[in-house]
Amino acid sequence: LFPDFLTAAGRRWWSAQVREYLQHGFAGFWIDMNDPSTGAVDPRDMLFDGGGAPHWMGHNPYANGMARATLEALQEYSRDEPPFLISRGGFTGIGALCGVWMGDNFSNWHHLRQSIPMALNLSLSGVPLLGADVPGFGGDAEPELMERWYQAHCLFPLLRNHSVQNAIRQEPWVFGEPTTGRVRRAILARYRLLPYLRKCFAEHARSGSPVLRPLLAAWDSEAARACEDQYLLGQAVLVAPILQPGADSRRVLLPPGEWWCVSEGRALQGGRWHHLSMPPDALPLFLRRNAEIPVLRHLPKRSTQEIDWQRDLAVWQWGEPLV
Repeated sequence: LFPDFLTAAGRRWWSAQVREYLQHGFAGFWIDMNDPSTGAVDPRDMLFDGGGAPHWMGHNPYANGMARATLEALQEYSRDEPPFLISRGGFTGIGALCGVWMGDNFSNWHHLRQSIPMALNLSLSGVPLLGADVPGFGGDAEPELMERWYQAHCLFPLLRNHSVQNAIRQEPWVFGEPTTGRVRRAILARYRLLPYLRKCFAEHARSGSPVLRPLLAAWDSEAARACEDQYLLGQAVLVAPILQPGADSRRVLLPPGEWWCVSEGRALQGGRWHHLSMPPDALPLFLRRNAEIPVLRHLPKRSTQEIDWQRDLAVWQWGEPLV
């Protein structure tokens, strides 16, 4: 069943279903399967706008209609709380309505590599809240892929572990040590940099500047144009992960300026390539000198609800260990 979101009646009906869940304590929604598939139904028979619009006219923007109807119910019911909403599908303007995750990926190295250019394309298209299923939705993840995927995505705006029902369990603690410890370290780095992530979202709200950025945003050069396996979070943090099985080093391109290499604990000069060691427990993070990078002074034990955003706030000092 695909409600007709091109009609006001269809949107009102959906909003009423959302309000019923809100009355039972739900605070956010993850809307899925919102690129209407016709299955055995001929597309010529699957019409929109009360039968007045052909399928092609309603197919691509369908997810936006679903997101808008969901968002309106959230905003009406929870006026004092910012709504949380993510969608699998989307069309032009979806970033103004909700976040997006990148659909049903697979637990393999190819999909890990593809996730970075996909995320950058979404970010440059006006979607600030984005992410992928870690460490892949379909198939079975193995320990090395689990570790490297968390290290690669630890600063994606949306970080979530999710898999299909018939895959092996893939919570971080299932794999045991040393994998659990390596994943924990990546998550702790994310928690430490949560204030900076919030700062990037605030900048996006003010100016529209992307949260995730390609290197080209910081350095107009041929090398930066061709670089698709690294990303910037705002202006001051760079992530250059391992994306190949068995690799323990990689070339990293740093924009001009001085950067602190978190994994090696040393300063590096930008504007050039560096070949760096990245063993399995390395965090592939680089912090720009003379940038104001807010961090958490104390990390929460259980939830972000424990954070005092004034008392626990600090500014990262050059050379200070991140985790």
